[in-house]
Amino acid sequence: MNRRNVILFAAGLAISLISASFQHAPGYMDSDYYMLGGRNLASGEGFTEWILWNYLDSPAGLPHPSHGYWMPLTSIIAAISLAFSADAGFNQAQWGFVLVSALVPPLTATLAGRLYSESGQKRRLRAAWLAGLLAVFPGYYFGFLTTTDSFGLYMVLGAAFFIVLIRDTGSPFRKTFLLGIITGLMHLTRADGFIWLFLAPAAAWQKDAKRAAGSAVGGYFIVMAAWLFRNQAVFGSPLAPGGSRAFWWVRYDDLFAFPPEILTFQRWWSAGLAAIVNARVTAAGQNLLSAIAVNGMVFLFPLMLAGIWQMRSKQVVRVGVAGWALPYLLMSFVFPFAGARGGFFHAAAAVQPFLWALVPEGLAAFVAWGQHLRNWKPAEAERIFGVGIIFIAVLATALLGWLRVISPGAGDPAVSAYREAAIFISRNGSPDEAIVMVNNPPGFALETGRPAIVIPDGGLPAILAAADRFGATILVLGPEQGLEDLYDDPEGQEGLVFMGSTSAGLKVFSIVGER
Repeated sequence: MNRRNVILFAAGLAISLISASFQHAPGYMDSDYYMLGGRNLASGEGFTEWILWNYLDSPAGLPHPSHGYWMPLTSIIAAISLAFSADAGFNQAQWGFVLVSALVPPLTATLAGRLYSESGQKRRLRAAWLAGLLAVFPGYYFGFLTTTDSFGLYMVLGAAFFIVLIRDTGSPFRKTFLLGIITGLMHLTRADGFIWLFLAPAAAWQKDAKRAAGSAVGGYFIVMAAWLFRNQAVFGSPLAPGGSRAFWWVRYDDLFAFPPEILTFQRWWSAGLAAIVNARVTAAGQNLLSAIAVNGMVFLFPLMLAGIWQMRSKQVVRVGVAGWALPYLLMSFVFPFAGARGGFFHAAAAVQPFLWALVPEGLAAFVAWGQHLRNWKPAEAERIFGVGIIFIAVLATALLGWLRVISPGAGDPAVSAYREAAIFISRNGSPDEAIVMVNNPPGFALETGRPAIVIPDGGLPAILAAADRFGATILVLGPEQGLEDLYDDPEGQEGLVFMGSTSAGLKVFSIVGER
């Protein structure tokens, strides 16, 4: 590792440690789930869990095979981190993600250096520094990179994909094989990582399309084979079956539908063509805003587009655009509800280092325009604007970090609320093995150690049906969960006995079934 990359790694590590020092819990259900999975692996429980956070794969009961919807590599990283500590807490699990996050700046700089390898040495070095420093101050991603989630891992793998794509490995088929291995790791990180398997053969497509595809697939299966066989053994198919039902959602809350068999093409089509089209147009708009605000931090977005245009003849740029566009199309038009609620935000992390690496080219195009119209001196203008770009990135990262991570109101208030609810439940005589129905089962299980299943969509009838099916005896209900009638009028509800409220506003019920 050269001196520049050592400095960028140290800077990235420092920023990651600042973020991590203010985080004391995962923060939201995705990261709760990965943390819980890591803890289960570290404690020897394997890929099993005492929770259900959705019912899409028609679960038989608890315990349940884990990672049937989200992929396992993030939990594996958490488990490795926890294996080095006797205290299986969140801050111990963070260490792996802090180190992964610190790798993003030097890898981004390396990618930029290779992308500008045909330019002069000074320009190549300036481009590497600018791209690397943008990765040090990642804007909206600050805070997400150091929790137990896939963002940093996906950025590292995405950067590695582009670096290998540019690098001369001697044999183009060795290159596609390496890209296949990286694609397998991307798929093991996120389900949409499979998309990159279609892009990997591009490195040798003109040489021999079939051999290029074969070597990429071979590398992919070296990584993914064990997981696909595991899924076949526990779910009866190489890919977990619940994901296919996401095609037929008519609103986001269908993620929690019970019974899941109601999610059919007929129900989806009966929603009407207008609703189907509107959902996809809305998702496309929201995902475009995410691309502008998150990937482009607004002020960088035009420079990224200019960089794409200026370097459009390069194969790596065409692949990068495809790697940005395909998840956008998938998360807007195939899975619009999941895509607009964070799916595209997560998926686009893979191309973020590539987009940062395009900024220097976009800046050069902007300066060339200024030179033509206003007689700017190119070297001086690029230096001044480059410093300004980093300054704005620092300010944006600081502001977003304060709002999301550092301020007194940041964090997940459900952590302490769930602890209080568990104490309330124990004091009212429920045994530790009693299954609790709650809004965030991974978070509840992390904080209390109790088995939990998610409150299903469908109102009280669905709640009672799921409780009967899985043996849940306690319902913990918070405000703004779409059950206002039950929350506002807890007494005398059919099949429920109101036990009381916690100081955090959670209402606790005993589930007795139909009377």
